[in-house]
Amino acid sequence: MQDSSSPSGAEALAAPAGVPTAPLRSRSSLRVEWLIVAAAALLGWLLFSLRGHLPSANDVIDAPITLITSDREDLGCAAERFFGRYRCEYRAADRRWPAPPAPAEQLAGYYTEDRRMFLIPGLFEQPALAARYAQESPNHTSRDSLRRFTAQCKLRLLERTEGFQVRWVRGQDWSPGTTAWVAEPIECHIKDK
Repeated sequence: MQDSSSPSGAEALAAPAGVPTAPLRSRSSLRVEWLIVAAAALLGWLLFSLRGHLPSANDVIDAPITLITSDREDLGCAAERFFGRYRCEYRAADRRWPAPPAPAEQLAGYYTEDRRMFLIPGLFEQPALAARYAQESPNHTSRDSLRRFTAQCKLRLLERTEGFQVRWVRGQDWSPGTTAWVAEPIECHIKDK
């Protein structure tokens, strides 16, 4: 008969009383855990390094905006709200505001060369663009024969918005806009090609 005070074979291998025990893990599960830790650290580093590069309100950025002179009359936007003193020509698609905004305060959607959209007020009021418009008036020229050019502009970012509509050619259908910055033009010049 076995003495109840003597340990059995399994009990002899157990940890002393008061010492926590943990199941043994395989080397492959430890490798997976370290890979997860390394990936999380890399992701954290990337996010931390990018935080200084995300634009915010009042930042001034350089934006190469692609245009043709008929964009002055063709481009438009529709939104139910004001953005500071600026607003779209339309309150909703094909429904103008009762009192239209002044040209310098009227927003329109513009794309940069790398396809970022901005809502910009009075872009063609900028001296370089007004001169280009006077030089190449679209009044008696078909849209297809106008030369595309780039306006290199400094823009002050005001606020990000969504839930607006854009029109690319007067008289054609409206499209839902993506998220875009409303941005004031500070200075523009025509980029030589």
